[in-house]
Amino acid sequence: MTKPALQSTRVLLRTDWWKWSFLPLGAVYFVLVVTHMSRMLVNINGNPDTSSAPVLGELYADRAGGHVIMANLPWFSTLIFELATKWLPDHRQVWVIGPYLFGLLAIALMAWTASRVAGRWAAALTAVILLCAGPPVLELMLWLNDHTTTWYSLALLAAFLVLVMERGSTIGWLPLTILILFVGVIVGVNVASDKILLIAGLLPLLFASAGTWILSPNARTAKVMWLGAATAAVTGISAVATTSIMHSAGVFLAYFELRFATLEAISTNVKLWWQSIVLLGNGNFSEAAITFTTILALVCGALSVGMALLVPRYTWRYVASRRSGDEPVDERLSVYIIFWATSLVCLSAGFILSSVPAGLGTTRYLVGVVFAVAAMLPLFARGSVAARALVVAGTLVFLLTATISLGDSGLVKPPSTAGPSPQVAEAIARTAERVGATRGYATYWNAAPITWRSNFRVQVAPFVGCSGSPTGVCPGSFNYLEAWYRPGSFRTFLLTDSSGPQWSPPAALRQRAIATYRFGTVTMYVYNYDIVTSLL
Repeated sequence: MTKPALQSTRVLLRTDWWKWSFLPLGAVYFVLVVTHMSRMLVNINGNPDTSSAPVLGELYADRAGGHVIMANLPWFSTLIFELATKWLPDHRQVWVIGPYLFGLLAIALMAWTASRVAGRWAAALTAVILLCAGPPVLELMLWLNDHTTTWYSLALLAAFLVLVMERGSTIGWLPLTILILFVGVIVGVNVASDKILLIAGLLPLLFASAGTWILSPNARTAKVMWLGAATAAVTGISAVATTSIMHSAGVFLAYFELRFATLEAISTNVKLWWQSIVLLGNGNFSEAAITFTTILALVCGALSVGMALLVPRYTWRYVASRRSGDEPVDERLSVYIIFWATSLVCLSAGFILSSVPAGLGTTRYLVGVVFAVAAMLPLFARGSVAARALVVAGTLVFLLTATISLGDSGLVKPPSTAGPSPQVAEAIARTAERVGATRGYATYWNAAPITWRSNFRVQVAPFVGCSGSPTGVCPGSFNYLEAWYRPGSFRTFLLTDSSGPQWSPPAALRQRAIATYRFGTVTMYVYNYDIVTSLL
């Protein structure tokens, strides 16, 4: 490169415009999300795990003294939100869009926290990375009853630590007490709903506040350490109280036993860990044809894993330099860095060392790593102009890949016409109302989507395959009311679906149907009585 060209490059890097170049692409992605939001919500609620939450929230009053059985994740906080907003005239719409709005609030909180420790550019970068995280993360942000409240709780805890480190010495004890109660109660409800928050949020809270005091022992950091301990105590009390209240109300977790991974499984879990990080970072290139898009995905996957590995190394070097006295201690920055690094390490270790991983379907357990990387990424650019340029370039690749991936994602495509599609749900509802049989039974994969998509004109209870029944099916086994399986004196229907898990009712049960209808891949058998005792 000639000397004038080199000087010109240096001038460009020293100007400010290029470091904000990720904002227009982030805006394009967000516009696409808003444009396709209605279609994405329709597609999301075709998933029975997703639609089960609003179905149970709407029908919770029908439990008739019986238990409410949730999934492996006891989403108490979601049910509390549903019951608290059910009085609203358009509460179902609130339940549908609410998760994404909470996500936007958490992103705003993340941006505020980043701005306090590293400035406006860091806030913008963190916000854009999370706002445009790509279809795998976006899909989970639209769920009402997944682990999203856990990741949003991490944002709240990080903001709390930075706030009390910055202003704890000037805020009176009454406001501090109210703040501790507010944060502790919210996080405690979410701990009761998801035990992952214990290792990904509560442990980092204690570690970050104590670690910062060790790095810089003074009255302010000592106060923050005790405030962190008090918040953890309130969180514990809130979690125990929430669990007790929900059990008293008949709401229980489905049977789920968490175990340590076997020694043989740990190596598999390590592989699943980096594969999950690759997918969450828009790196879905495996077995795909080599094109411009898949090359971008490969780069994104490599960058995502690299950033996740760099966070603990960066934190270790940061702590070592401060302990040796080579660098002054910025207490806000220290508590921020230690919190997010500890969260990432603990969450990853919990994933690798437990029985939780079960293929790439459990990628959702690691979304907190995305939050940690988004929080820490701006700090990697503090060393030099070249470091900032590399961070901006990597962010542009990430955003471009996310935008392309969104356009190709099933999230924005027209809903499937097979299985429990909106058209099938509407047809089933019309037929059920005409024949006077608005209650029925279907496989787990069809029950909640059809109930929701029919706007509750029909109520479909789920069943799953099992070996303890003559017909080969049993109630549940997730997200249902026990009262749905009490025999009644009314007409019912049974649904089978050739596009899903294969199950056919016994010939004797089919023959007792007074009418049979077909809607695409779904067959509807209508009975003149409640078939629950014959079916289950």
